[in-house]
Amino acid sequence: MSKDTTMNFEAMTQGLAEHDTTFALKQVDVVAQFLKAALPYPYDVNLFSHIYVLISRIRKFVKLPIEDQDITRLKEKVHNYPDLFSVSEMVKRNLENYLGESISENEVYYLFQYLISARFTGTDFKTKAGTSAYTFSEALIELVSHDIQLPDDKPAMIEELVPHVAPMLNRLENNIRLPNALLKEIQGEYPNVYHSVLHATDILAKEYGLPEISADEVGFLSLYIAKYMESFKKPKKAIVICTTGLGSSELISAKIRKDLPELEILDVISNLNLEKSLAKHPDVDILISTINLPKQKQIPQVLVSAMFTGKDKNKVEEALRGR
Repeated sequence: MSKDTTMNFEAMTQGLAEHDTTFALKQVDVVAQFLKAALPYPYDVNLFSHIYVLISRIRKFVKLPIEDQDITRLKEKVHNYPDLFSVSEMVKRNLENYLGESISENEVYYLFQYLISARFTGTDFKTKAGTSAYTFSEALIELVSHDIQLPDDKPAMIEELVPHVAPMLNRLENNIRLPNALLKEIQGEYPNVYHSVLHATDILAKEYGLPEISADEVGFLSLYIAKYMESFKKPKKAIVICTTGLGSSELISAKIRKDLPELEILDVISNLNLEKSLAKHPDVDILISTINLPKQKQIPQVLVSAMFTGKDKNKVEEALRGR
């Protein structure tokens, strides 16, 4: 805990249950240790209070209400803070072991929400062998860029990565393992990035004399890189084609814009105007049509229904993933 908190700790915890106090304090230290970051006052006290009150609530079988939309909103943030979510999962498991009973998954999101809002402090980390987080990040980005196309602004990407690499190096140095709650999801959603980072970290671990970098850590790094790439991703471009032209094409294009807002529709045409549209838009990425079309070299085409159903959306997304 912070120096300010330690100085006043006895006064703050007077009258609290000793065992629960000790456990809650240990969880604050667990969070700081795994994130390789310090929680300054009053954030450390607030986290301690959150955990202490949580123990009391669970013992009294009291559950806090949480709206479905709030859970959905927090779930959307998990990919942006995978380390905070994984630490929240770890604290939940520690609580379950301490109390001897299972805890609602909603409690993970309450804790996750607090950690997102907390102000962690920390600096660049350097291993005993002298490898800094910046040096590792720079080398990692360079190696990954040989396999996949990264945004042009690599220095900014490196700066974004350093705060995540620093706690990872600290965990490696101290033989600390942080399970990645999103690992399978990351491997499935970003396979190319994951395998590139896996190959790069294997090289860097040997080059810098580091312990083997686990799949969990590779997953964290992959997600940070993938999310940064997505923030710079150019929208995919589509041409929408129907036999009857504008009437049905405009209907389907409206549904596509609603269901796939990241897709830029260049043209809405009848099949008779396809060649002219292709000549006008040589940069098109995909053709979305309600009728069979002549095969176009290097341009994927997807046959969909005029109602553009969820199944059609999945077909388009699958075709775009191959681009």
